Amino acid sequence: MMTQNSKRNCPDARISYVGLGSFINECITAQNLHYYSVEELLSRYPRIVDEYLGTLEKDGHLQNDLNRSHNNIFNDLQDDFPHFTRKRRLAFSYIAAQLPVSLIVKRIDISCEGAFYTMKSLMKNEIEGKNCARRDDYLDLLKR
Repeated sequence: MMTQNSKRNCPDARISYVGLGSFINECITAQNLHYYSVEELLSRYPRIVDEYLGTLEKDGHLQNDLNRSHNNIFNDLQDDFPHFTRKRRLAFSYIAAQLPVSLIVKRIDISCEGAFYTMKSLMKNEIEGKNCARRDDYLDLLKR
């Protein structure tokens, strides 16, 4: 079960976007990048967003942040539910970080918001049906 301290450290939408903004600034500074037009900036932006939010192929900083702030919850989810697809685990991390549904749908490449809510409901039902040590933590993060 989550402690009061871990609830205080839960990433919320503002923290996720502040983290993303900081990460983008760090990438720009570290790479000594200079942009001469908005188009040039936007052409590099998706790669930086992928690095932070993760993709269907690779975890990003967000998943690592979830593990740090919730005692390896993302890793435990994978251990407790090995049959969860990469898409489901990625959706779980985005839900936990309170990203907007429209962004989640685009990031995990599903057809519509209805399909997202179906996926979320199926994950919730599977988690509720399994007796594992972190069940309440998983369900708490899915309520966001």
